[in-house]
Amino acid sequence: MLRSFRKNLTILGALATTLFSLAGCGEMPSSSLSSASLPQPVHLSYAAGEGGSIVGEATQTILEGEDGTEVVATPFEGYEFTSWSDGFLSASRIDENVTEDLSVVATFSFIGQTVLPIIRIHTDNVEITSDINYTPASISIESLIASQTLPSVSGGIRLRGHSTQVLPKKPYRIKFDKKQSLFGKTAAKSWVLLADYFDPSKMHNYTAFTLGSRFDHTVYQPMAQHIEVYLNGMYQGLYLLTEQVDEKEGRADLVQEIFPSTTDYNFLVAFDNWASEWNSGETLGETYFNVEFAGSPQSIVIKYPEKTDFPNDVQYYAFFDWLKSYFEEVIDAFKSGIYDEIAGMVDVESLTDMTLVDQIMNENDHSFTSYYMSKRVGEKLKFGPTWDYDLSLGYDGWLGYPNNEYNLDQVNNIWFNNFFAGQFGNTNEGRNMLYNRWNEVGNDAISDYLLTFDQYVSWIIDEVYADADAWKYSSYALDYTHGLCADNIAYLKEWLIQRQAALNYHY
Repeated sequence: MLRSFRKNLTILGALATTLFSLAGCGEMPSSSLSSASLPQPVHLSYAAGEGGSIVGEATQTILEGEDGTEVVATPFEGYEFTSWSDGFLSASRIDENVTEDLSVVATFSFIGQTVLPIIRIHTDNVEITSDINYTPASISIESLIASQTLPSVSGGIRLRGHSTQVLPKKPYRIKFDKKQSLFGKTAAKSWVLLADYFDPSKMHNYTAFTLGSRFDHTVYQPMAQHIEVYLNGMYQGLYLLTEQVDEKEGRADLVQEIFPSTTDYNFLVAFDNWASEWNSGETLGETYFNVEFAGSPQSIVIKYPEKTDFPNDVQYYAFFDWLKSYFEEVIDAFKSGIYDEIAGMVDVESLTDMTLVDQIMNENDHSFTSYYMSKRVGEKLKFGPTWDYDLSLGYDGWLGYPNNEYNLDQVNNIWFNNFFAGQFGNTNEGRNMLYNRWNEVGNDAISDYLLTFDQYVSWIIDEVYADADAWKYSSYALDYTHGLCADNIAYLKEWLIQRQAALNYHY
């Protein structure tokens, strides 16, 4: 009724102006009806931020004082509505008696996915057998969340890992021909699909990477995205998609141009005693060297720069000898057991964070492999990123089949899992840094993670079971059952609860 009256008033005003002019009376007096006193157009604009859309008329033009029509902020799969940018908290809104232009944006928050994304890889049925040479492939990603999708693009795929290569379910490294941004991460060519075969819960690496993201002093933290994998149309199971540990932008950020005159180098290395095992392709004296610590020769593998990055072989081998000498100095500092000696060589904040993530997960492999370190020119040696947690949480050794001998016997045993952490953590200053960082970050990180644990499990459990079904008849996994998966997930949760209490007592 009110809107009809306003429209009629507008028409009467225009008619009165016309009649007054035709009667030869000149302009309407200011006290009479005029366009200046009539309702003016008002513009309403409704937009959606990342994770949703607007249902209804997103752009509206009404007269001053009128009501807009209903619009609804609708979240995509895996998101929930948060609020409008003007503070309005209902997803549905009708703006009434509007007197001025309005422009608002609906915001959404990511809560997870009830349907996991799928990565499809096609090699024209060519078998993937090498951990060095890439098999040409086309790669695409399907997702209900539009920003996560990837149209089919060209690239390659190869095997990756050490002992995990011999398992029925293979881990892979994929490399696009052109850089691609996946799941909001910095565009890059190289990405990793972790098979997590030894972990029936499929959540060890996911948990470590998620908790690690709260410990932001490490070099960088890999993303953790569960994804279903299809290879040449055949289901391969549930994988964890993450970044390749490398020197590139958005990762270790170490890339430098090397000239014949270059004498100072950025580098990325891994403490990895598997270097001479599992047909790794590494060569002693060329891609890795040994340094004496922890009672025996230990291998340091050079990940960056590579020999091909140098103008000539002479310069590369000079760098190689310099790097070996540098690590001998680092090891001597740690062997001293003196905090000031250690802190003079390495970034102790990154070492603190790495040590705490490892202690939460009770990581075993970092005592001899998969432990990354890097250095930029003019800076100290840094530790990270966190990596390789499939065999953790007190799991008792490499048994050749999935984790069915777990127990909580070690949950109260807070130890240092490698030489670097132990020498640092046994100093008074190192202990104090671990104590402070645990109470600053660690305790809350576990509490927050546990708040969403059950919900996340409900999102992925069907895919966990599907993965078990796909591999339960392999020679390594005759007992790969739904029950084993569920038991491992329950064990992980109980481990975190009791481990948090143990670390609170310890620190």
